[in-house]
Amino acid sequence: MAMLVLAWLHGLLGLPRMGRTLRFYFLDDLVNPIRWVLPAVMLFDGARTRNRMTAALIFALIIPTYYGYKVSRTAPMSNLTAGGYDTRARWRIGKQVGMHANSISMTCATGFWAAWALGSTRRNKWRFPMIALMLTFCFLGVGLCQSRAGYWAMLGVGGLFAVFLYRYLFLTFPIMLALIPIYFPGLMSRFSLGTNIETASGEVIEDEDVKSAGRSLFWPIIIEDIWTSPVLGHGRRAIFTRPTRGQISAAIGSCPEHPHNAYLEQLHDGGIVTLAITLTLFLSAMGIGMRLCLDRSDPLYRAVGGACLAAVATLMIMSYSGQSLFPKENNQITWYFMALALRAWVERAKGPMAFADGSQQGMPFYGTPHRAPQNQLSFSPPCR
Repeated sequence: MAMLVLAWLHGLLGLPRMGRTLRFYFLDDLVNPIRWVLPAVMLFDGARTRNRMTAALIFALIIPTYYGYKVSRTAPMSNLTAGGYDTRARWRIGKQVGMHANSISMTCATGFWAAWALGSTRRNKWRFPMIALMLTFCFLGVGLCQSRAGYWAMLGVGGLFAVFLYRYLFLTFPIMLALIPIYFPGLMSRFSLGTNIETASGEVIEDEDVKSAGRSLFWPIIIEDIWTSPVLGHGRRAIFTRPTRGQISAAIGSCPEHPHNAYLEQLHDGGIVTLAITLTLFLSAMGIGMRLCLDRSDPLYRAVGGACLAAVATLMIMSYSGQSLFPKENNQITWYFMALALRAWVERAKGPMAFADGSQQGMPFYGTPHRAPQNQLSFSPPCR
């Protein structure tokens, strides 16, 4: 947050060239990012019992499940079962759901693997139908949005889960990859967009402009401008305040609001310093998630750690072609799962805690219920 404030202050110097009022710049680039982080702070402070942690995980997963449901009602199922790229459906998704299709795909990809991790918690009568519903709508959300970055995120996070959590995925992945072209050819046609293009002369080529959706035309312009101030950057919304705005408009006809690469955005706005601090934050969160995943003392550790690992890994994979590492609406679920994992990590490190009121009987923060001995209320799992 400190780096966000510094980048915002740095961007004030270029506000006249940005074409925005001070009020709009203040609300959109300073107040709104803080607004998306505050719920995560509340989750970190409030999820201090097992029931609260479980409820927080479930309610956080309602977000991608709802997005997947809305997408399934908006886009035709033929986008999965037939080939082709439906630009009109993606436009309708953004119009009716209220967020870009790529951002919805990131949220649903996070929700899919987070729900998969939640499925490892204690079994009861409502767990299977709830998890099945979440997985179904999240899968539909990723597939129908037709985001190639979302597809790569699904595969990448699935690989991480196969290594750290569920080894059986090594067996199921080849089967799934073999069945997808048969039952969901629309996914494969989106993957291969820009490849195997036949010219008028019959030559088969690959169109880098189509494959990168025009990014290859303006990324070199952004990178060249980054080198003019590589350490501290040029302030927030540098793509609007620098000469790159005119150069990009001349190259592709208009200038986007961000470089369609979160890492380039960090370097352009805040330089190497901001990118290094941001990557340290997210890589530390991934490390906490992995450590929780490897803790076999309680299934809820694995669920919380898996959700954090899925959220951060999905964001970092999809940041290559878009998104933002600054707090925004499209990555809010990442901050929620990071906060829950940090709370689990803190409580896990505390061990047994003594309370002044000896009349309280205990239930561990994670683990099966048991009576606390004498005046202690244990927050750590019982010995097995």
